[in-house]
Amino acid sequence: MAVFGAQKGRYHETAVRMDEAFIGLLGEKSFPFITVKEISRAPASIIREKTLLECYQSPLFSAYRAHQPFNANMLRPCPLLDNPGMLSQMVRESGAKSTDYTAPEPAEEAESKCAEAATRWAKASEPLWELSPKKKLSDQLVAEGKSATAWVRD
Repeated sequence: MAVFGAQKGRYHETAVRMDEAFIGLLGEKSFPFITVKEISRAPASIIREKTLLECYQSPLFSAYRAHQPFNANMLRPCPLLDNPGMLSQMVRESGAKSTDYTAPEPAEEAESKCAEAATRWAKASEPLWELSPKKKLSDQLVAEGKSATAWVRD
């Protein structure tokens, strides 16, 4: 039993490191473009001890999946750059921590750096989204009593 307990602790530490690496990468690029390879190469991440499924089931990845899509406007997919408050909410829910131990940056601080750009993009993207075929599909789903973003999950 002691061995299992030690493994469980090591697995937990790996999940925490994966979450931290993922948060760090979110500051550099959008979620759809982050690869497992990048997460495993991040300094705080050691995934050799976990399966991809275990990593996918980590608290941060679970929170990320639970909140997707982050906005009905699919031209605003990023929780950090396009939807202020979403990243910090997921960080709080998952208990994720900064990977930079010398100068940790809270998610709220990172979001504050993006707030002005997010506001500008929200305004600029709205007319583009209104013309999008996916917007029409979203409207059709709402008319049928379904979620406007149901097509994203199907």
